[in-house]
Amino acid sequence: MSWALSPRHLERGVILKAKVLLYIVAIGVLVIFSAVVLINLDSFSVKIRKASAKEIAGDVATSFSLLRQNLQTKLEELWENPPVLSSVDDYTGLTLNGHIKFKAIALFSTNGNVISRNTDDDFPMKAITESEMFEAVAFEEYPYNSIIFDHKPMLVGLLPVYNLDGDPAILALGVNLEDLIDLMDQSEDFQIAIYDYTTKTIGSSKLPKSLDKNLFDVIVGSEEPVVSSSKSDIYAISPIKDYMDWDIIGAFGIKEIFYPIKIFAVVILITFAFASVILTLYFILAGRCRWKAVFFGMVIPVLAVFIYFSYLTNNVTAEYAKRSVQISSKVVTNLQDIKNPISRSIFFENQILSLPLELTIIDSSMNLIRTTMNNGESSRTMSFKLKSLTESDTGIIKVGNSLHVATKISLDDTFLILSKKLYKFQAPGKMNSLVVGITLFITMISLALISFAGINISRRRYLSESFGAFAFLLPSFIHLMIFGLAPIGFALYLSFHQWNIVIPEKPFVGFDNYVKLFGDKFFWNAMKNTAIYTLHVPIGMAFSLFVAVLLNQRIKGISLFRTILFLPSVSSFVAVAMIWQFMYNPEFGLLNVILSKLGLPQLNWLGDPKIALISVMIVSIWSQIGYQMVIFLAGLQGIPAYLYEAAKIDGSNKWQMFWKITLPLLRPTTLFVLITSVIGSFQVFTSIYIMTQGGPLRSTDVVVYHIYKNAWEYMKMGYASAMAWILTIIIFIATLLQIKFLGKDVSYT
Repeated sequence: MSWALSPRHLERGVILKAKVLLYIVAIGVLVIFSAVVLINLDSFSVKIRKASAKEIAGDVATSFSLLRQNLQTKLEELWENPPVLSSVDDYTGLTLNGHIKFKAIALFSTNGNVISRNTDDDFPMKAITESEMFEAVAFEEYPYNSIIFDHKPMLVGLLPVYNLDGDPAILALGVNLEDLIDLMDQSEDFQIAIYDYTTKTIGSSKLPKSLDKNLFDVIVGSEEPVVSSSKSDIYAISPIKDYMDWDIIGAFGIKEIFYPIKIFAVVILITFAFASVILTLYFILAGRCRWKAVFFGMVIPVLAVFIYFSYLTNNVTAEYAKRSVQISSKVVTNLQDIKNPISRSIFFENQILSLPLELTIIDSSMNLIRTTMNNGESSRTMSFKLKSLTESDTGIIKVGNSLHVATKISLDDTFLILSKKLYKFQAPGKMNSLVVGITLFITMISLALISFAGINISRRRYLSESFGAFAFLLPSFIHLMIFGLAPIGFALYLSFHQWNIVIPEKPFVGFDNYVKLFGDKFFWNAMKNTAIYTLHVPIGMAFSLFVAVLLNQRIKGISLFRTILFLPSVSSFVAVAMIWQFMYNPEFGLLNVILSKLGLPQLNWLGDPKIALISVMIVSIWSQIGYQMVIFLAGLQGIPAYLYEAAKIDGSNKWQMFWKITLPLLRPTTLFVLITSVIGSFQVFTSIYIMTQGGPLRSTDVVVYHIYKNAWEYMKMGYASAMAWILTIIIFIATLLQIKFLGKDVSYT
């Protein structure tokens, strides 16, 4: 008895190992995809929290800076007519922004002695008189304000005045910063602290008791808040500068509490995708299903994970954006007292350009009164969109081409709407979406290859040859993906955005670019010029075929003539265009010199709108004759000679042989030359750019040159991408029509 395994048993063992390997690879691919999704979800959570903290910190710092500007304005108004004071009681009722009272007031002599005071022990007398600001006010006799850090931080304004004896004195007005922090309406998920640059002591609670000195060093050269983290907390630091607005003396700290993203649904979808893919692979290996099952059992579940990831990130972004705008709105309205009509008017007139928030006022009938939004929409349309916001609500509205996060606050007889553009919160998470998208694409390809191997698992030789071919094609495929398909996909992505290279905001606008395109008369003028320019293709083909027939002779030196005629096709088209531009010169160009010698009127070849496009078409015909001639020559030499010999025997002349033999048998070549030449004519750019630049009067403005101008001169990348896709669709349709109507009788056998 022989214990050796039969070939059938060996084959079954190999197939079993292959099946196990496919299961392992499929599980590995899904594990990697799931890990990328979850890691990027966590990374996105951190990024959006940092973006929110940074936005709030910037708004707090700006609002406080505006408060200091208001204090400085008030001090300068008083300084214009320096008052004579006997005591501080004359300024007891003085307020800032109409609602912030100066709780600490003191009158000093210029040498630092206290003349009069109306304050408690919290007022940092010694710190004030020993500060550089006190010396500057005493020396320059000009008011300044700054934060004085002592045992309690305080905003102090110093005003040069005179006492009853006529001697110069300095009036100090102080606001406790802890009172200002209370005005900012802190909550459990939002905390503000004030740090001293020198001692790093804190002016409030619930944040780190001190900051790393390196953080202060970072914000010295930064105009924006710096984001840091401590365990599960994220906080942003905004600088506070001195009275001269030079040196950093402190910082605001904004704490962002962690709100975990609910990933339960993501885990459920990932689990479902795992089960579906493995079950589908089982049925594939059992021979019970084919490619339709791959689509529904593998592609759809994995795609569902990505779709929900995108939905979740967009939803979380919107929620954080709404919350950030709500907090910033409370900070601004409470510090600036915008609800007060007088304060609101002053605020709009003087400080509106400095505030990161956009402000809009509408009346009770929803009519627009004033706004800082730069959106290009009519007041009626804008008011209608703002009307969708309910009172004290925060939502996302589209104004112009931008999405805005807006909150509405009820005033006496009007509504105040504070808003920010949503892109500020969307930008940090775009890289996470890109990484997950790329991983999704790789996962799809991997699952397709696994399915292909599973369907053909019993055909070992076929699989070996197929994967060998795939391996050889892989470098070219990667090159095609990176330099071909990726730019095409990115152009499609751009076409749905208002994308400007120099402007950081790149909002999603949907089909707005395409809708705008259909009403753009300049684009359709360029399309008309392109269609007219394409008419040179059959003329050029006729010339090329004529030359090819002439050169299809076996005579001595014919190769030299072929080479000479082919040279324009391999020459630099920039050089060719410049030479023809010189020849077209209306004053000393070669063509006009010849016309004058013949007694004919000279022409402004490139300056006359009636003939400028024809002049460019002549250049294109001349430069393409050589290439088309070579293609036709190859076709002519592929026609069997015995056909011509049989026609001669039948008494046919050369003209009859051309129409009955040459032209019909050249139909495949003619179709190829026609299609490639039409595509090339739709893409003409170099000759237009060098010779006419779309002029005169847009008579040579073709589509590709029009796309170039919108992209690189007007910086409208999104709009130019929409034009490029419309052009692609038109070329595709034109090619299909040529194949359908001209290629139905073409045979390549």
